[in-house]
Amino acid sequence: MRRSRLLALSSFAVLLAARSASAQTLPSVDTRTWTPSVDPHAGLIAEPAITPGPWNLNVGAWLNYADNPVTLRDPSSGNVALRPVAYSFGTDLTANVGLGKRAAIGVDVPFVLYQDGSNALPKSVSTTNQASNTAIGDIGIQGKGTLISNANGGFGLAGLGLLTLPTGDRESFTGDGSARVGVRLLAEYTLLFAAVPGSLGYTLRTDNKTWPDAAAGGYQFGGEIPWTFVLQGRPSIFGLDSSNRQIWELGVHGWLPAGPVGPFGAGD
Repeated sequence: MRRSRLLALSSFAVLLAARSASAQTLPSVDTRTWTPSVDPHAGLIAEPAITPGPWNLNVGAWLNYADNPVTLRDPSSGNVALRPVAYSFGTDLTANVGLGKRAAIGVDVPFVLYQDGSNALPKSVSTTNQASNTAIGDIGIQGKGTLISNANGGFGLAGLGLLTLPTGDRESFTGDGSARVGVRLLAEYTLLFAAVPGSLGYTLRTDNKTWPDAAAGGYQFGGEIPWTFVLQGRPSIFGLDSSNRQIWELGVHGWLPAGPVGPFGAGD
């Protein structure tokens, strides 16, 4: 009698697990590869090691466009099978305030103004037939603390923190459905007319994701190692912009997987 009850409970648990798995929202992955800084002196990728100053408040709006940001290919032929998001046009609303001379905190609220892609998506790819045309993304709270100030030039060092809240639409490739926590170390060397900033960090997903569905050979999304490297200069050294209002930058940025899949193919 006890054994039969145990079997019945086990069968019931398996049934609940199966129902829970089938009810999971797909994709539940934020596929954005660029997030703006909330610092008022930041560029597209780089930001300074210093902060705006005590209680200095700034607000901003960024516009962005992505072409073919989410594409699935046939693993045997390499041909495009689906484009769940063929293009996306969005905006980020940001606000930031200085806390004392060496700290600042800000918020980034991303929106998809319009996106489009393949319809009739299979259930292994998306819970809905097509991603929504408009959506809100995961709200990010960004903090910065200056460790070594380079307000007068030279070497600067700062620590950056990021907390991403699960506010995004999980069916529109704009929301993870779980929080993410990230830290980065920002180093910068500045001269009178040029600067070389770069950063390296780690982002933890509190709930790792698999997309598409594991039965369809899905990819694992877990921890990440974000990095940036930028060269900045003022065009006044070339005789341009005599008012010295512009800063030109040439930069690269990206990330490496850091669990459960390791960087450069290492790990699981």
